[in-house]
Amino acid sequence: MAQPPLGITFSINSVGQLVLNWYPMPGATGYNIYKRSSATVGYGLPINPTPVTGYTYTDITFDGTIENYYTITTIDTTESLPSQTIYVPYQTGGSKFVMPRTDLWPDAFDKFITERGYNVIWERAINCPCNVSTKRTDDAGDLNCPLCKNKHFIWVNPTQIVAAMTALGRDSSLEPDGNYQIGSYKVTTHSRNKIGFYDRLTFLETSSPLSESVLKGDADGTDSLRFPAFTVDLPIIDRAGNRYTNGTDFSLSSAGEIVWNGSSHRQPPTGMAYGISYMTQWRMLSTEYSHDVRATHTQLGTPTPVYRELGRQCICRLEWFFDI
Repeated sequence: MAQPPLGITFSINSVGQLVLNWYPMPGATGYNIYKRSSATVGYGLPINPTPVTGYTYTDITFDGTIENYYTITTIDTTESLPSQTIYVPYQTGGSKFVMPRTDLWPDAFDKFITERGYNVIWERAINCPCNVSTKRTDDAGDLNCPLCKNKHFIWVNPTQIVAAMTALGRDSSLEPDGNYQIGSYKVTTHSRNKIGFYDRLTFLETSSPLSESVLKGDADGTDSLRFPAFTVDLPIIDRAGNRYTNGTDFSLSSAGEIVWNGSSHRQPPTGMAYGISYMTQWRMLSTEYSHDVRATHTQLGTPTPVYRELGRQCICRLEWFFDI
């Protein structure tokens, strides 16, 4: 089955129409776009009369005075499952009390991340039983642990949430080269989403190229990459200089792994290293907290105060900076 589109973004053009963009998916012959005005109703027929063959679509029927929910499917021989839902709130001139701060009035912050936040997959971290110390990340007792695969943690319960993100820290020594960011970010979530130590956050509307070397596994088998790939547009090159093409010699699994297309197709010998460049999504690990307990109380004219938790902020770092 085809993989649903990734990297979906939207914008409003100068005449008030909504423009959707997404990444091309391997093997796709077209795409369908679905729209609804409520999260509680199902999708009907696609709003495009014929499958879209490009990677962008303009909804000329867009109504900015109501909420809109979009999803896109990929078509090859069949139609894929829907992509993640893209929520487009009703368009206003802005809110007089919304500012990108973490100590906002809770209602204002909720409105801010709904309108301006990132769609994120949040996975909870559980210390792997092979990790002999919960205070360190380099004490794995079993380098070939089948549970964590030497990552020391197991990530469970993927949940889509909305979060605000701002870059953190600048390295002044890199100024002559024009490089400032060092891969750390402040991530602020709704108070109900309590990010824990080493929890993993995948930002759905982001993408980044990554290149690595992989040792070829069993013949006709599947090779795992460090991060899930959602597209490979460059050839794989093995140690002997042979080149392998996506769609002809290999494909991608739904988990973003390399699947070799069988003995009738070309593939490197088992144990040979090969280089690959692929597109993946930003993935971060939570490493510390700017504040882990934040609440406000209001007297409300009564002797009993009402306590209300505020948005929670943690410090995250790109996962590829970690030796896991």
